[in-house]
Amino acid sequence: MAGIAPGSYTISAALRDKQTLSALQLLDVGPDGADNVVLTLAEGSEVKGQLRFEGSPPPHVTELTVDLALKDQTPGMFFSTPSGHVNADLSFTLDHVNAEIYRVEISGLPDGYYLKSVRAGDDELKESRVDATKGAPGPLVITVSAKAGQIEGIVLNAKEQPSAGVAVVLVPEPKLRDRDPAFKQTTSDQYGRFLIKTIEPGDYKLFAWEDVEPGEYRDPEFLKPFEDRGREIHIREGSRESADLKLIPAAAPAPKPRKPSK
Repeated sequence: MAGIAPGSYTISAALRDKQTLSALQLLDVGPDGADNVVLTLAEGSEVKGQLRFEGSPPPHVTELTVDLALKDQTPGMFFSTPSGHVNADLSFTLDHVNAEIYRVEISGLPDGYYLKSVRAGDDELKESRVDATKGAPGPLVITVSAKAGQIEGIVLNAKEQPSAGVAVVLVPEPKLRDRDPAFKQTTSDQYGRFLIKTIEPGDYKLFAWEDVEPGEYRDPEFLKPFEDRGREIHIREGSRESADLKLIPAAAPAPKPRKPSK
């Protein structure tokens, strides 16, 4: 590979035949490039686990999947992240778990359910993540709660009038802002009202922007000048919060230059 700028990269490879072999590793490229890079293709490890529910399990649990997600996976990367369906007895198996550090996600949960805990033995791994760099971790025990919180309210403009069709965004506390699922977005209805469901307990800030690009609020530099304009919200298990928001107006367009007088 030629023309690679110095920096830190992830390099991956895969061989798909009767079985899938893959390799993934970090690579530092210096001013003179990188030589003698060796990728060792392997099947990866098998990780087993059990799902537990606080509250009633949702219907059709066999339609749920447990996924191990990489923090910085690049679209088009050869490496595929492990995923496994949940069985009727709430067990699951993840194949081809490579030597990486993963975040656990569950796909298919209905509104009101959130991932509360991920444990391997006595270790809580939800925030520290699942570390498979030294081999497969012990059986995972994943706890899901049926008591997610929600927020409803109304967006008002500078004239104290309801604002329809504006983006209402829930932003987690700073230490959790690398987790995309922790952000929530909705749009106010014709009466300026909004409702955000399935919120994990914790501390958040709530914003209402007249004009914001999808996902732009995940950029710390974009968010910095608006921090003091967010409404602080604390969510407890099963809480139903109410909050009225002040609209953050779109930036006024720059004035057009005047034409020189004749």
